[in-house]
Amino acid sequence: MAFNFYLGQTIRITANDAFASNDRTTEFQSNNLRVAAASAHNKTYRSISAGLSNQEINLAPVTGSNPGYIVALFADQPVDIRINASGNTMISCVYQMMLAVSNAVSSLFVGVPGSVYAANVAIHTVAGGTLSVSTPLP
Repeated sequence: MAFNFYLGQTIRITANDAFASNDRTTEFQSNNLRVAAASAHNKTYRSISAGLSNQEINLAPVTGSNPGYIVALFADQPVDIRINASGNTMISCVYQMMLAVSNAVSSLFVGVPGSVYAANVAIHTVAGGTLSVSTPLP
């Protein structure tokens, strides 16, 4: 069964003005991703032990033969991320990540730097369909 998947991000910058009015919006930008007619979605919630490195996260049905477009990751502690192989380049100390790529995500490796706190992680991946991106730039 095909479905549509939407992921949005809003950037809002606020500041005080000359009249001491709090939270006056000075910049607002909305970025959106959409996968139309997607064929696979994985939603994973994991608790990853402190000090653990390169823990593979099962993204099935997103696999090497059905790679994903989008990875959205949310963590309550900083985590290290590697995409597709445990030896690939690491993205370090991530709390939130919204990544849109062209059919390139087949596996995800997560580690928790340091040895004090475990990390609770929520991960969404989507495969199949057609990716469209709306990113208004100046």
